[in-house]
Amino acid sequence: MLTLRNNFHNTTCRVNVKPGEVLSYHQLRRARFHLCGIDGCTCSNETGTRGQQWQTDGSVVELVPVFQNGNNAPVFEVIEIAGPQEIT
Repeated sequence: MLTLRNNFHNTTCRVNVKPGEVLSYHQLRRARFHLCGIDGCTCSNETGTRGQQWQTDGSVVELVPVFQNGNNAPVFEVIEIAGPQEIT
């Protein structure tokens, strides 16, 4: 389970994905709507995230674009960059 965060709007969204797996287009679309549903807002990138991202065990992760799907939308892989730590 991955917790995506936008620290500008102070919003979070949980997505069922593990490190090494790819977030689908539909997962990203749903997460972006929950993190920042404001049209034209420049608070984040195409994932809707801003700030540090982590798993529920406290591991810090990064979302890395890996390819484009058929809709020309980027698809992101979850990469673990640090082991469990205290979530702030």
